[in-house]
Amino acid sequence: MTVAKRWTARILLVLIIISCAGTLAETDPDGDPSCSVCVVGDLMCLDAQMKAAEQQDGSFDFSAPFSLVRDELRSADLTVGNLETVFAQDRPYSGQLTGFNAPVAYLDALKDCGFDVLVTANNHCLDMGTEGVISTAEAVRDAGIAQVGTNVSPEEKDRCVILNANGIRIAILSYTMLVNRIAAARYDETARWCVHFLDARKHFEKARLQEAVRAAREAGADAVMVYLHCGTEYRKEPVKSQIEMAECAAAAGADIVIESHTHTLQRTEIRSVSVDGKEKEVFCAYGMGNFMSSFRREDGRQGMILRLRLTLNRTDGTLGIKPSYIATYTDQWHENGIRFCRIVPLRPATEDPDSTMTEAGRAALERNLRMIEKRIGPDAVSVGTFRNDEDTLRP
Repeated sequence: MTVAKRWTARILLVLIIISCAGTLAETDPDGDPSCSVCVVGDLMCLDAQMKAAEQQDGSFDFSAPFSLVRDELRSADLTVGNLETVFAQDRPYSGQLTGFNAPVAYLDALKDCGFDVLVTANNHCLDMGTEGVISTAEAVRDAGIAQVGTNVSPEEKDRCVILNANGIRIAILSYTMLVNRIAAARYDETARWCVHFLDARKHFEKARLQEAVRAAREAGADAVMVYLHCGTEYRKEPVKSQIEMAECAAAAGADIVIESHTHTLQRTEIRSVSVDGKEKEVFCAYGMGNFMSSFRREDGRQGMILRLRLTLNRTDGTLGIKPSYIATYTDQWHENGIRFCRIVPLRPATEDPDSTMTEAGRAALERNLRMIEKRIGPDAVSVGTFRNDEDTLRP
């Protein structure tokens, strides 16, 4: 994490408040504060990734796959992602659906990329039992990254984190609607408090979400992001339950709703809702896709860096949200029988005249860029954003 992203934390029962100084210049105290927020989808650690990262001495280095997007992630005032693996160091490593468990060294790469907070409520969080839930939350916090969605004690149930990004206090809540069958077999009484399960379509849980958002506001949040794990895998459009969950979060008072689990990108939209008798706009992203994984299927290798420019009106407290995104694709190649991955920002890669890509490689990236832009909209990021003379793109 960059030196500019300095932050301190103190735990308050069900709330964590963090000061996160952004990389931008300090906001004029007499003006309206503004900040940039980067949000990505699933950060997975599968078998191929672990094999590629393993060093000769048995240690792991996961930094290379992020080399082309590292600077962009670090440049934001606040960077958020969904951690979809477990750190249970007393168990064998696994990148199989029978149970995810990764080396804690994976966190070194995420910290180096500037991730300020990782959400951990997802269908794989119980893969190593409730002990794995707790050890994962502890590992993330020990790495100096804020974490929300799973807990280390009963007092943390429904807690959020609040981060001060360049003068705007942003609360993040994390819930999962799903748990996979294998993880469900490990469900016990502890899971009732160590995982934030939520089906906001149910009346009593709708009220619970409203209370959580209200508590975040009362704790001083200027903006509230609700990150939900829901949907149906590999769908290109959100299913009914996703839309209903987003509607519930928006009606509860959220400003930003992010959803993951589909492993494919889905549309984004601005929803207009009435909260406490006032009309407001809520930004929703239904399927964030895989940001880092060694999935083989093409649509499972498409992702994006969602960029939100937030501006707070000091006079009336309203929040302006200007969204944009950077289309990404996880390129893969083999060397000495090992499959390597790297996240590629698509538009800069396809428009780089100095690229060493083959024609076939360029055609594949262009095809995926067209597919993403058809679903999300034009990628308006300038071509030069990701140029790094030390990097060459693989074919």
